[in-house]
Amino acid sequence: MKQQPDIHETEQDQIKKIFKTIKAFLPKDLLPEVSEWAEKNRFMTSKVSNITGNFSYNNTPYAREIADCFSKNSPIREIAIMKGVQLGFTTAIFENVIGYSIAHDPSPMMLVSGDLKLLKDFKSIKIDNLIDNSNLREKIIAETDNRHSRRTGDTAELVDFLGGFLRISGCHNANSLRSLPIKKLFLDELDAYPKSIAGEGGQIDLAVKRTESYSRTRKMILWEKNILTFVKKITKILLIK
Repeated sequence: MKQQPDIHETEQDQIKKIFKTIKAFLPKDLLPEVSEWAEKNRFMTSKVSNITGNFSYNNTPYAREIADCFSKNSPIREIAIMKGVQLGFTTAIFENVIGYSIAHDPSPMMLVSGDLKLLKDFKSIKIDNLIDNSNLREKIIAETDNRHSRRTGDTAELVDFLGGFLRISGCHNANSLRSLPIKKLFLDELDAYPKSIAGEGGQIDLAVKRTESYSRTRKMILWEKNILTFVKKITKILLIK
């Protein structure tokens, strides 16, 4: 007997089934997940972790599925998380997604947080360590037509790599939040974002609008530890189209 289609099935469910069917017919190594890449390629040193050696999601199993939503073959576009502190999310999600993107899905990315100084420290310690200990350094290069250029592709606020870049920005910098188009957007510490910047509108709105050029393929993650901020700001963000 022919199975009747589920009339209650959502469009999102149908998209997931399509991707699952396509994935089943492709060699697994052609479509690595973020978690697969991280466990195969990332080495944790004592400088960035008290658990040294090859990265493993056995230490943060609750973060695996979230990280895999940023895999190139995943249909998931927007993720919102309310979480506690010191749960390993930054390492298991933000950092691994950045590394995976440099290796397998290069694209314009931006990480926004409340404190630019802390964000620069995070970049110089955690992201540089990720690049150096995941065999990614050779991909870090400034794409320029000037053969005399001394640009390295790696500065305090920008990592430039083949096919894309990672820009880090404080939430108070309107110029940074309204310039280049972004495909992958990471918004952290939403509680620290002011409501507006000198008539420019809310920083969250400015950052999200930068993904409009990639409306069908963008990836966006937002997280917050304050429940009131989570409900108020993230609900509004997910309604922005």
